[in-house]
Parts: sequence; structure tokens; C-alpha cells
Amino acid sequence: MISSLGLLDLPPGEDRLARALENLARGLNPHLAFMDVLARGYAVIEARRDELLVTLRAVENVYQRPSPMRDLAVLRLVRGQETLEVTVPA
Repeated sequence: MISSLGLLDLPPGEDRLARALENLARGLNPHLAFMDVLARGYAVIEARRDELLVTLRAVENVYQRPSPMRDLAVLRLVRGQETLEVTVPA
């Protein structure tokens, strides 16, 4: 069962359209640190004394069961800093 059809309900394989929509959204909202409109997943949040880590995870294919999980990005905010670090796995 699919719990969410995602932000735009784009089926897998619509990468070119998805990336174009993400570029448009980032152009209109330059404060966005990360965006993936095809991914469907959740965030794992780790709050530590000196930093906040958020790992964005997604199911590889919501139409196929079972399907492996993958990390989309890790967001890190260090205490006392105003800049968010974004790491996207290769």
C-alpha cells in the first residue's frame, strides 16, 4: 500500500520533468536547501548538544514490494552557525 502519492504524484521515470520542476521551485524559493519531488520517504532527526542532523530517506520504488531504502541527503546544522550543510550521496 502506498501511504502517499507524493507532492506531485509523478510516476517513476519522470526524472527530467521532476528536475525541471525542482529548478523552478528553487528559483522561486532560494532558501530551499534540498528538494526531490519524485522521492517518497521520511526524515530521521538526531538532536545533539552541538548539532542537529536530519537524514532524508526514501523508498526506491513505492510501486514494488519490497523495495530498498536510500538516503537522499543529510542536513546538518551546527550550534552557533547560521549555515545549513547539505550532503547528497553520490
